[in-house]
Amino acid sequence: MMTAMMIHFPLAIAYGLAGAWLAHRFDWAGALMIGAAFGLAIYPVNFYMIAPGVFPWFTMAQNWVRTAAAALHLAGLQTDVKVLDKFAQYYVFFYSGYAFAPLAFRLAGAASARPRTARAAAAARAPSSP
Repeated sequence: MMTAMMIHFPLAIAYGLAGAWLAHRFDWAGALMIGAAFGLAIYPVNFYMIAPGVFPWFTMAQNWVRTAAAALHLAGLQTDVKVLDKFAQYYVFFYSGYAFAPLAFRLAGAASARPRTARAAAAARAPSSP
């Protein structure tokens, strides 16, 4: 978790500053279009160039379904059909669970093969009592 934070926090700051620098030159509609284009440009950079080098397990979720699910999630649909709205909001999480299930099963298999190591790792990650 700390590694992910050390990578994504500076990237988020850099992307936010770059996006703000691009968007501040336009009116509201222009800034919205620039922001959308910027987001579409950095998505493949993050997901297809940076993540596989740092997190190789991301390659199992690199396909059009994951991209479409992320787009549905970000679209923020507001219709009169609650089921459609909730599907658009949460499908990306269900699909990500499906895509990363083999990794979770491998981790569980490794933990069951080395129970002492697994218990030690769980104890080290457990939050301390207040």
